[in-house]
Amino acid sequence: MSYTHLQKPSYRSRVTAYFLWAFFLVGLCGLHRLYLGKRSTGWLWLLTFGLFGFGTLYDFLVLHNLVREANVADLPVRPRPRNVVLFAPSITHNHPVEIRTRVKCGYCGTVSPDGVQKCPNCGVCLAA
Repeated sequence: MSYTHLQKPSYRSRVTAYFLWAFFLVGLCGLHRLYLGKRSTGWLWLLTFGLFGFGTLYDFLVLHNLVREANVADLPVRPRPRNVVLFAPSITHNHPVEIRTRVKCGYCGTVSPDGVQKCPNCGVCLAA
């Protein structure tokens, strides 16, 4: 499957985000949140002077994580395989080195014994 038709994700810079964060000094709080795609909280910050300064101070401490989350959110979503068969040794009473087949859910990652039809965690069908 080719992914050449997907757009290149936009990259958001930490320097730009911190520069826009610094506009709180002149009363424009929330520009950095608008830049990072958080429109509702960006407008809330603009109308309440950054939640009365507390939100702006909090954003200074976590702005690097907000930038990373915004960049990860723009990555194209690729389909994951539904089933991956793993071979994991399991010790039983009769045969201490018996190898049993395990199935890993491609949706949530839960490992289930072979023969289970649906994932016990998320309910996705595990049949091949």
